[in-house]
Amino acid sequence: RSRAAAGWLGGLLVAAAGVWVFRGAPGYFFSADDFPALARAAGLLPRLQGPWRLLSGQFYFDLLRPIAGLDARGYHIASLLLHALCSVGLYALLRRRLSTPAALVGAGCFATHPSHYAAAYWVSAVGAPMAALLAFAALAATLRPGHARWLALPLFAAALLARESVL
Repeated sequence: RSRAAAGWLGGLLVAAAGVWVFRGAPGYFFSADDFPALARAAGLLPRLQGPWRLLSGQFYFDLLRPIAGLDARGYHIASLLLHALCSVGLYALLRRRLSTPAALVGAGCFATHPSHYAAAYWVSAVGAPMAALLAFAALAATLRPGHARWLALPLFAAALLARESVL
């Protein structure tokens, strides 16, 4: 029970640390690169052709446009949520091989690292946390027993559709 409680508490700490560091993101407006994706979601520009960045460059905006409209806060909050989930996913993977304190430090460094600034403050960079989260989920699926391991294939394919650098 104490290991499970430490796991939940550690995951909450990692997520909270990442959100705290990038808490200013919802106060920012869109960047210039965000407007073509918003225009595609509104039907003002043609939809993306081909699979590259289809999840992060088209479907993400298709999903959030009816919810957030042209209010950048909703998009930034969704990006922060993806970053927090990604950090928790890394923490869970690290705990499989490392002690809880080591996993906490590693995932905490990931969650608070300044290299995530663009993904938090720039809506069009949502592909980075989305792809990382899907890649972590694919890796976690490979560690599952039996047929559940096959979930790794569609999860990895989805990670590629979020950002091609997953390769």
